[in-house]
Amino acid sequence: MVGPINLPLGPLVADGFTVKRSGIRWLVPVGHRCRAGEVVGFCNIGLQPHAGSRLDRPPFGEETQDFQVTFAPSQDGIVRQMSQASLGGFLDQHFFYQNWDQADVIATLETTVGDSDAMPAWRLGFAAGRRVAKLAEVRTGLLTGWHDRARAWHGEEAGHPTVVSLGICEQNGIFRGESNGFTEMLRESPGPLHVIQFTDEAFVPSAGVLLSQLERSAAANADIADDMTRGLLGGGGAPRPEDLIFAGAALSRLTQCPFFETHDLLTRQGLQTSPPIEAVVLSIHSEPVRLLRHRRLGYLTCWHGFRLSDAGPAVREWVEGSFEIVTRTLSDVQNDLMMLRKALAARGVRHMLILNAMSSTGHEDIFSYSAFQGPLGDVLGSVRAMETNLMLHDLAAASDIQIVDVDAIAAELGAGAHLPDGLHQSGRFQAAVRAEILHILDHRGLFKPADVDSPDDR
Repeated sequence: MVGPINLPLGPLVADGFTVKRSGIRWLVPVGHRCRAGEVVGFCNIGLQPHAGSRLDRPPFGEETQDFQVTFAPSQDGIVRQMSQASLGGFLDQHFFYQNWDQADVIATLETTVGDSDAMPAWRLGFAAGRRVAKLAEVRTGLLTGWHDRARAWHGEEAGHPTVVSLGICEQNGIFRGESNGFTEMLRESPGPLHVIQFTDEAFVPSAGVLLSQLERSAAANADIADDMTRGLLGGGGAPRPEDLIFAGAALSRLTQCPFFETHDLLTRQGLQTSPPIEAVVLSIHSEPVRLLRHRRLGYLTCWHGFRLSDAGPAVREWVEGSFEIVTRTLSDVQNDLMMLRKALAARGVRHMLILNAMSSTGHEDIFSYSAFQGPLGDVLGSVRAMETNLMLHDLAAASDIQIVDVDAIAAELGAGAHLPDGLHQSGRFQAAVRAEILHILDHRGLFKPADVDSPDDR
């Protein structure tokens, strides 16, 4: 072992701002033997404008309360935290506790590598979350709390491609990992990456719903807000708290298109705005048989049935009176996905990936199909999944859409242990899907410089 080697914070500046931070919160015990790139601690940070500054739009304005930086040693070794790096209590949570001082040594590292002077003390990663409401405050850990959008990026260099995850609960763990802070995704990425995860609590991102968002104007969004207000207040009873919470979260997602948003990034190179979205990852599980279409305004939306059940009676009355059910065939889903791909390509999105479905199940024990009336895909989940995967195969053959073969991963790892209900995955399964997504994006050239052709560009 060589060392101990001091690990100072290192430089981090943003023109026009003072970088502030909390105390350090550690994720590993003193004396932990860590791998290079393993996140061992984090702190909250904030940008304080210099005196006299006039800002049209404060950076990270929607994410101020959940803006964090993670620390990972650049070498293998034994990390020993400095006692003064953390004082505990609220000082380890308050992002304006002290200035970021690049000379501050927060830990030491005993390593087998000799001279480390040329290497950065830490590999920084950044994470930011936009809360569904400012009141939804949870400061207990890395990206804790109720966010409708969470994201993370590498902090050592600029030039990050942006990947957006739009799915249901199955994609949360794939992208955010066991730590909830995207640490596995960033550690395993072949190059710098900015990854964004949108949640599905108040919005199921079906292709048809996303297309409806892309086509809406600001005036149309204002009409949606007005209609929802009138619907909730004009019903048979006063809205309950659960009505208002659901309505606020749903309205926010309905009127904010994920493809129109801009994102601030902070790295060792300073403050910048992320480039346009380059890749989108969807799931076939976000494509239900039925969507909701507003009778008067005509827009499409989708909420999980159990979310509507948990909402209050005013929301359910508004939904039942204002929307009609639209039943979709697999051809309709295929068409929506193809139209979405064209719309995203027109906005510069180079890659669209879709997670397929597990096509078999151990829960069906059928010896004869004669008792079933009508198309089997309408009554049997396994048949529907196989027909859906076949549709995706045809879609991929007719476009540049790439399938993430969850079905094959389930067959390899064993669905009974790792995907028992066909949707919710074990940590090992999530890691395998995460690796496959990164492999596909790497093969398609996402992590190469813009002037290098990817295999699909030649």
